[in-house]
Amino acid sequence: MKPVIGILGSVDEKESYHFANRTYWNAILAAGGIPVLLPYAEDETQAKEVMDAVGCAGLLFAGGDDIRPEEYGETPVPECGHTSGLRDRSERSYVRSWDRTSLPCLGICRGIQTLNVFLGGSLWQDLPSQCPSGLKHGGGAFHRLVPEKDSFFSKWSGEDLSVNSYHHQAIKELAPGLIPDARTEDGVIEAVRFRDHPNAFAVQFHPEKNAPESALSRALFARLADEAKKAYRS
Repeated sequence: MKPVIGILGSVDEKESYHFANRTYWNAILAAGGIPVLLPYAEDETQAKEVMDAVGCAGLLFAGGDDIRPEEYGETPVPECGHTSGLRDRSERSYVRSWDRTSLPCLGICRGIQTLNVFLGGSLWQDLPSQCPSGLKHGGGAFHRLVPEKDSFFSKWSGEDLSVNSYHHQAIKELAPGLIPDARTEDGVIEAVRFRDHPNAFAVQFHPEKNAPESALSRALFARLADEAKKAYRS
């Protein structure tokens, strides 16, 4: 059977329903997984019950709104975008429950920020105003990845490592146990791996948006699906 990969998606403005863009579903299906949207969880126990009931063999933390700065001990700056306390509470529960497992995981855009914050790190609330550089972040711009030595992305160093950018926030202080895998040319962390979870990884860009055209993007979803298949068989 194909492995079930649970998606932690967005909430609407009134926080009355959850959803995930179809591009996530398509990328997981194309990689050989079965995507399932996971519901709100009040705490770690409930998150574990959901993952067990659904039979999750892997998780995907999707993109979306900003995380509340209060979650990492800061006061919001004016440039901080829309936040959802409901989503933050739920994803905190899933992250901390997942951290007790050996399940594979992929974080995308907000997802890398979610994993970093709820494992003990912090964020730049707004790169243009707090950490300005000559490189454009956000708005669908493209920029080049600079892989760290021996990272997943270093295997692609002979390829075009241009990736999209739809974010105005990024990792500021790394959570304990997170290791940089790639940066942008101005030093912003674009990808991480996990010391205690060798089958988990996260990226700041959106591979699901161009997976049909990009071999690198497809490889990221294939990696998640392959690790989920191993978890499913075990």
